[in-house]
Amino acid sequence: MAINLKEFINATKIKLTTKEIFKDTKAEQLIKYINDNDIDIYENDLYIKEESFLDLLHSIYSLDVFLKILDNTSNILSIDYHSKEMAMLYNMYDSQKIGYMPYDEFSILLDNEYLKYASKEWTENYLINYPRILYVYKDKIISRKNTKYEDEVDYVHPLYLNLEALKKAKEYHLLKEAINKISLFYKEENKKSS
Repeated sequence: MAINLKEFINATKIKLTTKEIFKDTKAEQLIKYINDNDIDIYENDLYIKEESFLDLLHSIYSLDVFLKILDNTSNILSIDYHSKEMAMLYNMYDSQKIGYMPYDEFSILLDNEYLKYASKEWTENYLINYPRILYVYKDKIISRKNTKYEDEVDYVHPLYLNLEALKKAKEYHLLKEAINKISLFYKEENKKSS
């Protein structure tokens, strides 16, 4: 069933302040994309400022990724505060690999110091798949095997724990060392398999 812009605004709880959205060609493209691809839009109870919505819409490269961001409650909560950063994050990294988490979780991946030591490819191929957990102390970094299994109630994917560890490593001026620790693990794994 086709949706119009007004219905979309009501469903996604966009707080209209300027009503610029009704004149916005990218918003029209979004509605056309939704209707052409028969995408369901579900109502939510969280409001998004019109300006933030349009900032994200105009900054992000993919309408499909944009709609997936809107489909995640944690992301909706971040849009009003980090719309441009979210667009940068999802424009830079493959959303299929990093998933759809709030910007605060992934902010380290856009940090200039992080990007000096870790490429997009390294992040998508190594950090995201790193099975161990980094523990950061003021003067050292330890990498340990994850003692939790996916079927356990308190399991947290290592990526999310390691993103927090990388933020802490930056705070302690150990970011390069943390990234090297992850790279070393993969070098050792490659030696074992050859």
